[in-house]
Amino acid sequence: MSSSTGPKTLLLHSGTALLHSGNSDHVIPTKTDILIRDNLIAEIGTNISHEDVDEIIDCSDMIVSPGFVDCHQHVWQTQLKGRHADHTLMYVRRKNDNWLDLDVLDSEGRNVLSIGRICGKYRRT
Repeated sequence: MSSSTGPKTLLLHSGTALLHSGNSDHVIPTKTDILIRDNLIAEIGTNISHEDVDEIIDCSDMIVSPGFVDCHQHVWQTQLKGRHADHTLMYVRRKNDNWLDLDVLDSEGRNVLSIGRICGKYRRT
């Protein structure tokens, strides 16, 4: 392990990476290592050297998706979190088939949705 105070080097060891096959859209699960240096993926391959690595994470029981950024967010739903926390899915479906009908919202209801979008946006950044 390196004792330098520079940028951290991280090795994700022996994970199952979801790698694209050439130029196709097919993803092939592959047992591999991923070396991250200066917050960028420096190398993907098997048996990457452990020398000068600051931290090693054993990913042998994990799926790793290099470069994946989770940007999926329904920001307008932020203010609705926990609304049905104590209900079953069947209860929610039965009682709330039209739980958010935008056509019947008054100006106050639309403002609540707008505030929810803003809060959701900042939650993701």
